[in-house]
Amino acid sequence: MPLGGRSIGAAAALLALLWAAPLLGAQDGLRVMLEPSLEPPVAGSSWALTILAGYPSPGAVSAQEPPFPDGIFLEQVAQGPRAVSLASWLAGAPQAPAAERWTAIEYRFALSRPGTFRIGPFAVSAPLGAALTEPFYLEVRDPSLAEGARRRAAAWEGAPQGLRAGESASFLLRVGEAGGAAQGPGAAQALPRAALFMPPVPPGHMLERLPALAGDEAQGIALRLRLIPLEPGAFALEPSSFSYGGEAFDVPALLIPVGPWAGAAAGPAAQGPAPPGGAGFGGTAQAAAGSPALFPPKGAAEAASPRLFRRHGAEFGEAHRSALGLWESGRRAEALAELRRGERDHPAGELFAAIRREAEAALGISGAPDERRRGPLSALPPFREMRGARGGRSAVLRETPVRRVPDPAGEEIARLAEGRTATVGRESAAQGGRQRWALITASDGTAGWIPAEKIVLY
Repeated sequence: MPLGGRSIGAAAALLALLWAAPLLGAQDGLRVMLEPSLEPPVAGSSWALTILAGYPSPGAVSAQEPPFPDGIFLEQVAQGPRAVSLASWLAGAPQAPAAERWTAIEYRFALSRPGTFRIGPFAVSAPLGAALTEPFYLEVRDPSLAEGARRRAAAWEGAPQGLRAGESASFLLRVGEAGGAAQGPGAAQALPRAALFMPPVPPGHMLERLPALAGDEAQGIALRLRLIPLEPGAFALEPSSFSYGGEAFDVPALLIPVGPWAGAAAGPAAQGPAPPGGAGFGGTAQAAAGSPALFPPKGAAEAASPRLFRRHGAEFGEAHRSALGLWESGRRAEALAELRRGERDHPAGELFAAIRREAEAALGISGAPDERRRGPLSALPPFREMRGARGGRSAVLRETPVRRVPDPAGEEIARLAEGRTATVGRESAAQGGRQRWALITASDGTAGWIPAEKIVLY
């Protein structure tokens, strides 16, 4: 029962395809099957497709995926062994033991919009030979039109009635059972991963996702958050919903009034202190308080290491002027990248580190990781020859939202302030003039997709 020309959509069709074990390719003796996930393909949710290859050693099996259409984004690939029962093979299959050791390659996708999408073929190879799967069509439904989806309502708990700018508060999101009852200890209904519940962060606020505690999922706790507002006004989250695993999750709105800074004088020129604890969350504390973010003078480096300054003061002075020019022109991420490159590569790296730490503090950033020196100092070329080089995949980021999928319409899971550091992973290829995206992991653990132009490699 080949899949070519078929459409995978309804859960019943998925179930039928799962155990009908369609033989998609057997060229050169390699048997290959496709196993679609039972999660209904609904926009805003995840969906998985597994390739089963008839070879017992996963390390010797490789698969080349095809280009995926807009609206279907590859999130994760996992590969490992799988015991496959041959009793469900098509009529006429040869006699064989009840199960064999095969290789399973699971592709998990994020589905960003409804529609019918063509997927495939996949090219699979192993020492036995190679096989090419037949393409199929995936029907992704609009969550508002999904039939039979059980709805689970969430509720914010522990949110304060109000805050002052610079104060912090922690609260959580609890998800009820499908029938609408409150989730209690011992409940067996699994929750989607926390990133799916993460709301977009309104400008002027810092919102940190806290680690889950033991027993959170059993009690229906999907998300723990800490909020630090940086300016008076209101912290407002719009209601949202998404579908996952055949269920629809409804997240309510949240409104927290935010008053002026504690101790701030009345009047338009009032200016409060930097938000307590806010620097550690990547905010722009001083900018929010109305203070300019000033670039530190060379004297800060000289005070940090007079010996290194005496030896390398001329080179460092040139680099300091370059970074200062970038900073004062508004290109603060580029200035920090210059400093971090020098910290990592220059024999007088501590001079650059001293200025870099003070510059980050001026942006409200503290606790950012220091650079690890690269190679023996004697092997380093002069610093001026290295300026402009891209040191691996380390980067400083411009202010940017972080999205779950590489799409401007994708769910915003966090917002990173300018100056945060990150490790850059793979990039999505630009096709047809579309925007390029990159998968990053920020120094605070935030991971997701950001526009490539928000990255300054160093």
